[in-house]
Amino acid sequence: MHALQPDKIRSRVLIAVVLLAAALLAPGVMSRGFLLTFLTQVAITSVLAMSYNMLLGQAGLLSFGHAVYSGIGAYCAIHVINRFGADGLGLGMIAVPLVGAAGGSLAGLLFGYFSTRRSGTVFAMITLGVAEMIVAVAAMLPGTFGGENGISTNRMLSTPVLGLDFGSANEIYCLALAWSVIAGIGMYAFTRTPLGRLANAVRDNPERVAFVGFNPGYIRLTVMVLAGGFAGVAGGMSVLNYELVTAENLGIAQSGMVLIATYLGGVGHFIGPVIGAFVFVLFLSVISTWTDAWLLYFGMLFILIVLFAPQGIAELLISGAYRRLRLRTAAMATVSIIVCIAAVESVYAWQDESTFQIAEKLALSGKIPHYLAPAVFAVAVIACLGYLLMAKRRQVPGLAVPGFDRKGR
Repeated sequence: MHALQPDKIRSRVLIAVVLLAAALLAPGVMSRGFLLTFLTQVAITSVLAMSYNMLLGQAGLLSFGHAVYSGIGAYCAIHVINRFGADGLGLGMIAVPLVGAAGGSLAGLLFGYFSTRRSGTVFAMITLGVAEMIVAVAAMLPGTFGGENGISTNRMLSTPVLGLDFGSANEIYCLALAWSVIAGIGMYAFTRTPLGRLANAVRDNPERVAFVGFNPGYIRLTVMVLAGGFAGVAGGMSVLNYELVTAENLGIAQSGMVLIATYLGGVGHFIGPVIGAFVFVLFLSVISTWTDAWLLYFGMLFILIVLFAPQGIAELLISGAYRRLRLRTAAMATVSIIVCIAAVESVYAWQDESTFQIAEKLALSGKIPHYLAPAVFAVAVIACLGYLLMAKRRQVPGLAVPGFDRKGR
């Protein structure tokens, strides 16, 4: 392996310190409950995305059913709470994520036993089938999975531990932050173990691993069990936060979310899934309140990252590629983004005769005339093409322009 450059090490440490400091200072600085709820969702999604990165980034296993392990962990946790009470766990609600970890690990062992015998496309298709199968089983067993309404609980029914009853958003955030830090340390430690190195070797060259005497299937299975356990921790944390588990926690939409968040942040960096989780929750909880087209914008962002920065947002931050952007290129990109947003919102207004949603939220304007929508959309297309032509003529270091080499050919 190549040694990391000192500037990249400093960038990684700086990003980690800034994120941790912001998370620790949030309860004292933020008074609005929404912001604490937002950060709690980020903590939960970060654990789930980091657990997925153990499969995709460490072992090279593309899974379309990772939400199954967090969902099963969540169901195990909520059943234990409702049947035995959290007081029976010794540490009360603090120990609920451990129940989710046990459920996720067992699910990883069960489904990984036959799925990890293959890799690549075959493994991805098996995980997709497992996800659909579990969703179907959930619909067939409403007594266990709660049917369409799911299963609810009350996190305040247990005896307070250390004076905490977890009734406030502040206490739930602190608990979610503590578990996310614990899970993050555990997953980072895994990357430094011989097993973690073997998982990297299986990802890169499974034949050579088998040649030196190790079974690639057993290594994949072990990683699957560990990843399922950490995903179950996220499931247990979600039970404490939402006090509800439904079949949607097991579905393909949840699995797609964690896949996109992980790739968006960057699978090649440990901090990447955390950045991707933050961006996804930002779209889900904030931008969705501004416009109905938030999923379209999120999809466009994902496509742009895949095309121009395939190593993810973390690589852009750590390598400092954003600092090498020329002013003209950055200005053209900004104009293209603004015009694209205007085009999308004007099409929405043209379709349902509604107000220009983002402009209304920001108090910038009222309505956009319906007849301007096609013109604005055409300008957006021209602006994007102009940006691509500029990128063709002068490649930006650190960014990838598909179809063009360094000389712009």
